[in-house]
Amino acid sequence: MNESVPYRKKRKWLAGLLAMFVPGIGHMYLGLMQKGVAIMMLLALNICGIVFVSMEFGDNVLSIVLLSLLIPIIYFYNLFDALQSAEMVNDRSAAGPAGYGW
Repeated sequence: MNESVPYRKKRKWLAGLLAMFVPGIGHMYLGLMQKGVAIMMLLALNICGIVFVSMEFGDNVLSIVLLSLLIPIIYFYNLFDALQSAEMVNDRSAAGPAGYGW
C-alpha cells in the first residue's frame, strides 16, 4: 500500500507577492518558517538599531545612514530568496518523501 498523496505546488508569484508586502511572509507561505521569522527579526532589529542610534548618538549621521542602507538589502534579499525558494520547495515536493535504501 504505497499510496502517493498528490502534492500542491506552491505558486512562485504568490510567494513573491507576499514577500513584497511583508518581508518573511513569502517564506512562511512556502513552509520555511524559521527563515521567515529570521528575516522578520533581522528587519525589526535593524529598525530598532536605527532608532537607538538616532536617540543615543543623534549627531552620528554616518551610522544612521549605514544602518538605513541595510533595509533595502534585506528587503531585496527577501524577495529574491522567496522566489528562488519556491522552485526549491516545488522540486523537493515533486521528488517525493526521502526514502531509505535504494
